Amino acid sequence: MKERGLSMATRRQYEAVARRFEDFSVGESYWAESSPTYEQLTQAVKAWFASLDLKAPATIATYRSAVTRYASAAGYEIRCSELVATPDRDRGNTRQVENLSDSQLRAMRREAGESPAMRSALELAIAGLSIEQIATVTSGDLSASPGQSVGMVSLIDGREIELFDQIGVRWLMGEGAATLPVRASLSEATIRKRLARLVYRVTRKQGGLRELRMTGVRRAISIGIRRRRIADSLDQALRDRWLDFHRNASKRPETGYDPIPADPARGRAIAAMSEEEFDRMLEGLGEAA
Repeated sequence: MKERGLSMATRRQYEAVARRFEDFSVGESYWAESSPTYEQLTQAVKAWFASLDLKAPATIATYRSAVTRYASAAGYEIRCSELVATPDRDRGNTRQVENLSDSQLRAMRREAGESPAMRSALELAIAGLSIEQIATVTSGDLSASPGQSVGMVSLIDGREIELFDQIGVRWLMGEGAATLPVRASLSEATIRKRLARLVYRVTRKQGGLRELRMTGVRRAISIGIRRRRIADSLDQALRDRWLDFHRNASKRPETGYDPIPADPARGRAIAAMSEEEFDRMLEGLGEAA
């Protein structure tokens, strides 16, 4: 798990799930020795998930991933996705994620300004970074274009995420560079909790990171950034809900201002002109004078 760059919180969660699975398997006598066979392992996986009766697809995915790594450590490659099905779920039951309004975002920035490290975490969350990534960003990972309209965060895995929110870019390249969460020694749990609390105080809704990320996407689209560029920067697929976000009217090209077609004779050498073309050119110069 260290080689894959998983956070400490994820490692602890995977370890807890693996211990529960092992306790169940030994307690139910699926194997007694420390090294189970492949058949014993697969039977234990099916039985354990059947006993858990998990409903949330995200939870099932986490448990399957943890058990898969447990089996890998035992020397076996199993596909939990083939052994444990994810139940169909009505998407209408999931919590609606709404992007924050500009006034709500201003209120959050004012409140977060009392803790510069959390203000920096807020701007990185709007850019689309995960909690784990926010907790490791240093000033050396930040850069910006000369006009500071677009910034960049370099991640430890080699990827780069663009910062499209101009207010966030100015903060992170200014005071934020000296007050990043990593300098304040804030843990991932602390960052997650404080951002969620910040969102709740303004919106009275539970959540945090998803609202901030969606707000950043909406603001980027509104200033004219292409949806594909945003998705590529976040290493995500294009989201259908992004189609509900539109460019600000002031950023849209006005109708009636189509470019004038170029003169096909412009730039031709005089020697290549016919006598008639040369005469027309002289007449045009005379009229312009």
